[in-house]
Amino acid sequence: MNKKKEVIFYFLMILIFIGMFEGILRLFYKNPYGSELPSERTAKLHIPTPEGRAWEMDMSHLYKNGKKSRFIVSEDHSVYSGKKYNENLPDAHFLGASTTECVFVPEGKRWPDLITGFNTYNHGMSGRNIMENYFNLEYLLDKKIIKTGDTIFIMHAINDFSKIIKPYKKSLNTHSFNVFSLGAYSFRKNFTADISKNLYTYALLREISHRIQTAQSSKRSKNQTKEQQSKASMFTTDIYQYNLLHAKLGKRDKQITEEEFNAFLPKFQKQLENRKHVLEKIKGLSQKEHLRIIFITQPNAYREDYSNNPELFENPVLGDKNLTRNQTHQLLNLLNKQVIDIANTADDNIEVIDVANQFDNLKDINNLFYDSIHYTETGSEQFAKIINQEYKTI
Repeated sequence: MNKKKEVIFYFLMILIFIGMFEGILRLFYKNPYGSELPSERTAKLHIPTPEGRAWEMDMSHLYKNGKKSRFIVSEDHSVYSGKKYNENLPDAHFLGASTTECVFVPEGKRWPDLITGFNTYNHGMSGRNIMENYFNLEYLLDKKIIKTGDTIFIMHAINDFSKIIKPYKKSLNTHSFNVFSLGAYSFRKNFTADISKNLYTYALLREISHRIQTAQSSKRSKNQTKEQQSKASMFTTDIYQYNLLHAKLGKRDKQITEEEFNAFLPKFQKQLENRKHVLEKIKGLSQKEHLRIIFITQPNAYREDYSNNPELFENPVLGDKNLTRNQTHQLLNLLNKQVIDIANTADDNIEVIDVANQFDNLKDINNLFYDSIHYTETGSEQFAKIINQEYKTI
């Protein structure tokens, strides 16, 4: 009995100590998780290179479907373009996925870095789709990283395409559903968010843990040479081997017939209608915030005369068969045409630059693409050249 009382006594003492500590924290500690509710955004911002993901961090504690997402930006939000800020130039922000991040090209030589007449902010990140970058745009506006009057370049096609065909990779008979439902990204509170906001002791321990992890990561990054930090290129062995494996896993013995392709088209077009709602939301946001939106059509190497790095070329899968290059190109053109149509029916604050068409008209694209969609350094230069020329005319 005495033992039980002793345990209860120590337990109560611990609770009293925690209570007193909690009271002191509430007087003197600014809870980073309690001063502002977790954002409802699901944006993921640009990470500079696979080797150097620490740098100067501004961590926001955001949640997507109950799971914490990490947002990494520089303290001044310059996002590693390699340029010094010019107060005499307007700001331009770039939203997209890996082809906007330009992941296989060194920092400073990626096409958003080469756009002239702006302070450029590259928010591209591998794997993102148009729906996620709608939330990305909202997040950047909320944080005043993007401001009224800024110019926003947006490019999406391949990951939207991948999102549409993903349910059909196992069976062409998959029922069509709305893969671009904005409701799928609705905010959900979770235990970690609530306890961090309401229990300052837990918040302090969580912040200390984060700072230790950040310091360790920063130390690893600083120990690397500049050459190692800029090696987020196609020539790194690990990236090459990963892409090689990915391409092999996507190879099938048979190709989709024209009859099967024509039967699939209505399902694809149904998802395009769903995607249109997201584009309309972006259009509405641009009008509300007085932004200038420049949609960019996305080039690709899905043509018969492309032969660079054939072992890395990916033909998308439907059912147990591969789409042909021509079929894939046709579907990607439908995605590109949709953003052209949105821009043509919008007010003057939304324009489009048809880079995909200009790439299609080039006789030789072998030195422009690393694989079926990602640009080489030469491809990045060509891309930026087109944007710089066409922007003057719109």
